[in-house]
Amino acid sequence: MSFLRRCLRNIQKKGKIVIILDNAKVHHAKLIQLLLEKLKNRLELMFLSQYSPGLNLIEGL
Repeated sequence: MSFLRRCLRNIQKKGKIVIILDNAKVHHAKLIQLLLEKLKNRLELMFLSQYSPGLNLIEGL
């Protein structure tokens, strides 16, 4: 969560950050959801489809 806050500090007030994530459980944690609700105008998380090795290169390892 501190990473997300640092990202938000580094953009302008009118800017928006979109972060693309896999579907790890930690990315769906309640704490993250609360932060997203607070910052919905400045932060958006987009999740990859499950089992998409073509989009998530780390799955190839």
